[in-house]
Amino acid sequence: PLLYQLPDGLKTCLLYLSMFPNGCLISRKRLIRKWIAEGFITEKHGKMVEEIVEDCFNELISWNLTRAISSNNGKVKSRQVHDMALEYIIVKSSDENFITVVDGHWHTLFPTYKVRRLSIQKSDRQEKETVERMKLSHVWSLTTLGSFKALHCTLSKFQILQVLDLESCKDLSLMNQLEEICDMHQLKYLSLRKTDIKRVPKEIGRLEYLQVLDIRDTKISQLPPSVEKLQHMAHLLAGSKSKRMGLTLTEGI
Repeated sequence: PLLYQLPDGLKTCLLYLSMFPNGCLISRKRLIRKWIAEGFITEKHGKMVEEIVEDCFNELISWNLTRAISSNNGKVKSRQVHDMALEYIIVKSSDENFITVVDGHWHTLFPTYKVRRLSIQKSDRQEKETVERMKLSHVWSLTTLGSFKALHCTLSKFQILQVLDLESCKDLSLMNQLEEICDMHQLKYLSLRKTDIKRVPKEIGRLEYLQVLDIRDTKISQLPPSVEKLQHMAHLLAGSKSKRMGLTLTEGI
């Protein structure tokens, strides 16, 4: 009943939190960039996107649906969904075909319909077989946590993907996998943060609609010249604070 009392925009943002497993710290900026890429948040009534998102976050806290975990200068940097709220959100996301969760703390039923958003929270043999049976050609947002194994044979099936979040994903060092990702021409958001990749392939220039490229805390120290073709890029996030490593930019950038 509580969910139906929320405004539509707030309800959409709340359901999106089921992308992340129980106990996960959810970065505020990570959410903002993904929401913008999916078109959830836009400027309106003279308010900037950041202000609208801040209002949204504060309202979720006031409804006692999320709790602030860390903050800086008065702004919440990361948050966590209350356990009972998350269970309810996951069930509603599944019922409304908003997000399909593969394993994790709770299970959603195997979808008989087109999958729109997919969150793979565990990647063993069973999960791999589950993903391979899905109709993936209509997925526009994919978040994978833990391992890339469940996706090794299915990347080519994601035909209209706009958001690809592989933060902290293991088994991603093979270049042919990255080249397949560079064939996802409608991508707007690509996060490879905290993965084991060492370089970005020159094919990255094919992603003409890419707005966010996050390669922080990887072994990447330079980018190919083809990155200069990415005219819609709004956020290029690179380097490592812990390793004191920066990114060498091309002259064009």
